[in-house]
Amino acid sequence: MAKEWRERKSEGVAVLLAVLLGGVGLCGIGQMYVGRITRGLVIFFTGLVLEILGWTCVILPSEKDLLRPPVFLLATIIVFGGLTFWIWQIFDARNVCRDHNTKLLRA
Repeated sequence: MAKEWRERKSEGVAVLLAVLLGGVGLCGIGQMYVGRITRGLVIFFTGLVLEILGWTCVILPSEKDLLRPPVFLLATIIVFGGLTFWIWQIFDARNVCRDHNTKLLRA
């Protein structure tokens, strides 16, 4: 295990990275900061797919199509799903950081 992964990580930095970078489509960076690279990459690509789907549902349909119930419902579900995912990954970055620091204290 590399030395930098054995050092205590700041919850504030993990949350700040998750909020700021996650807000511009780079979810998972807070998890990567703590050293959970695979988890961060899974979150990153999941967020990327949600973002692409969200923009596709909002931008591609014409105004008339967007107001049709099936298209509107799908767009709403994807946009709110993406927002919920963004909020979840913020809390997850904090929890991953807490777990990391707790394991260091036990070692």
